[in-house]
Amino acid sequence: MEGYQELWQLVQQVIPGTEVEPATLQLQLESYRSKLLNLFANKGPDQALRQQVKRGKVQTPRYGELQLDYDPDQIQAIELSDKLKLDEITCVELLTYAQEVWGSGFRESAFGVYLTERLDAARSLSRLLALQLFHQLEIGGMDEAEGAQMDGDGNTPSLAALIEAQPQLGVVVKFNESLLREEHNGRNMLISRIVEVIKDHSLDALAPPFDRAVDQYSTQAARTWYTNQERTELCRALLYAVVLSPKVLTAATVADILGLLESKAAKVKQAGAHAPHVLLQQTTCILLSAVAALSLDTSAGGPVRPHADVANLLRASQLQEQLNKVAKAEDGFSAVAALTWALTKDSITTSSRSGGGLAAGGSFADGQSPATSPSALLETAGKARALGTLSGLLASTAFQLEPEQEHKYLCARMVYKLLTSMLQFDTVNRRELTESLVKASKHHMAQQVSSSRGGSYLPTTAATLAPPGTPTAGQLALPAPPGAATPGTPMTGLPGHQQQAVQDDLSSLLEALAAVFKVRPGLWFDGEAPEAYAYVSSFMSYVAVHPAMQYPDVRVSFLSVMTSLAAGPRGSHFILLQFRQNATKPELEHFTWRKLFQSVVAYCRCVKTG
Repeated sequence: MEGYQELWQLVQQVIPGTEVEPATLQLQLESYRSKLLNLFANKGPDQALRQQVKRGKVQTPRYGELQLDYDPDQIQAIELSDKLKLDEITCVELLTYAQEVWGSGFRESAFGVYLTERLDAARSLSRLLALQLFHQLEIGGMDEAEGAQMDGDGNTPSLAALIEAQPQLGVVVKFNESLLREEHNGRNMLISRIVEVIKDHSLDALAPPFDRAVDQYSTQAARTWYTNQERTELCRALLYAVVLSPKVLTAATVADILGLLESKAAKVKQAGAHAPHVLLQQTTCILLSAVAALSLDTSAGGPVRPHADVANLLRASQLQEQLNKVAKAEDGFSAVAALTWALTKDSITTSSRSGGGLAAGGSFADGQSPATSPSALLETAGKARALGTLSGLLASTAFQLEPEQEHKYLCARMVYKLLTSMLQFDTVNRRELTESLVKASKHHMAQQVSSSRGGSYLPTTAATLAPPGTPTAGQLALPAPPGAATPGTPMTGLPGHQQQAVQDDLSSLLEALAAVFKVRPGLWFDGEAPEAYAYVSSFMSYVAVHPAMQYPDVRVSFLSVMTSLAAGPRGSHFILLQFRQNATKPELEHFTWRKLFQSVVAYCRCVKTG
């Protein structure tokens, strides 16, 4: 036994106001350093140790010398060793702990001790990483201006001040960083080990009686409950570890993450509409881990990763097999990875030039195929519904059931960062992405008209309005958060749509923004991401007066964004004020109470007659 139950008890005490001495905390955490880096590693059954067990006398690290009866001690210790692939001394300790602490020294109880200890280890690791990451979210570390002054330990001033006020947090931050910096055989040791454990399903293959375990209250519980909880905690730990990583991950480690994403995506596809919530929660964490691994900015609050380092990562031979699979985007999850890859490549290429964005069809300046150019990857991502996948995950019941509100905020922020990076790309490329999404929306609407008996409420043509020019800020007067820049050049998005769409269209991008704001309206109102304001505001202004607003799907999705922003008194006041302003502008007359009511009546008549 590794004593993870004691670690979990220790970690739960690291909160403001506790009296845990920093020096004591540091010593206790360091005693688990090697164990966490080699999570759940065990040499397995050993003939020499088995002979000791059979002789009835063993020496254990935790309990010293123990005398064992043939039945049940020796029999059960050997059975546990064979089934769980653990060394015999560990199995003796599991049986002894179950007897002395839980009051039941039988096989099922020992199995429960083992599963509980694994779960406590996963919880402890996830919690240690979350303590640092969620504090950075709380203090706005992720919004520190580029070039902000750093202290001697590389921390932003606000984080350094918090560490000074809470020295226990400083111990945790240094411990986390020491774990994340460890490398072995070309891999980031902690992250690759987490991936390896998540992929290991050997416990799930155990036959009865190891399909159930007995807990400390002598209550039976399904083994799958323990393994699902453990895997979910480790998926969260994986996300936090990648986001917090103080350096660019190795190519082999990123390949491991993409391989894990591929296997999880296959399970989601196999489960179909009946995918368990726990599987979707795990896959969301793994997907965002892949996004963070392929991005220049992990949203952790530190400086942007060196472009040269990320460029070398994307060129690495160890990563090419997985990237080639990403480029095919055979599902929505790989499509999101392809979207991230495209935006990262474009940012690197753009930064190496004197000005302007990446030309359509351009390559990555490293000899790669045009099929993996940013433009090609964006097109592939749109066809595989990258935006629909992102909005679907954030809006899912599985995501709503996540217990930590800070975890939801992190996920929403990462998706928002990806969307605004896409809008920034589109700005440089003169809204080509937005117009491609509009084209997809037009195609989808044509399909719906041709297959619907009640299509009278749909527009007969998309050309009844003149093409919009560059809108002014007054056309959709979204309030600027503190410190936000005034919108200048027009912005745009990429493809997206809802469930019936075969690829992303304009409504997909709007629904993705709506899903983000529903989770965290503060990304707009509270100035949590002021660098994104100009891109989103200009995009919304552009779309508000676009002929595509005649399409019901686009209009409903646009209203979904406004509905998400209308959360709480402040948001409701803003939306009411916005509607009042819209009534004074002919081009925004379709966003007034009277017009919206007419649209609802027309829609209801259509449904009734259809």
